[in-house]
Amino acid sequence: MRADEIDAALADLRAGRFVILTEAETGESQLCMAADVVTPEAVNFMAMHGRGLVCLALTEERLRKLGIPLMAPDAPSVMRRSYGASIEARRGVTTGISASDRSTTVRAPTRTGPSSMPCHSRPSSPTRTTT
Repeated sequence: MRADEIDAALADLRAGRFVILTEAETGESQLCMAADVVTPEAVNFMAMHGRGLVCLALTEERLRKLGIPLMAPDAPSVMRRSYGASIEARRGVTTGISASDRSTTVRAPTRTGPSSMPCHSRPSSPTRTTT
């Protein structure tokens, strides 16, 4: 990917737009949006059209700081995401499953910090490799 393409994708993320990231080796794609600007409409779009899990990308360091454990911390992984325990915002949600509640939960770690566990939104950490 060229530097100007990366700059354009970052500008789109900052402007609250989606970008699609595709892994070169697997062809797997992710529909991405900056967590601090996600809206209920965006979560609804991801759930209806993305047809996969709605996840929140956090580094393993951020997961540790928020007290969110990895689901399988000792599992060997090569080209695989590490998923954290499901979370939900502590305030501003009802059942946790609606697009509005999920967008509140996705924004929570960027604004208020810790969340309740276990619930309906899944954090994931960037791909890690082990040998």
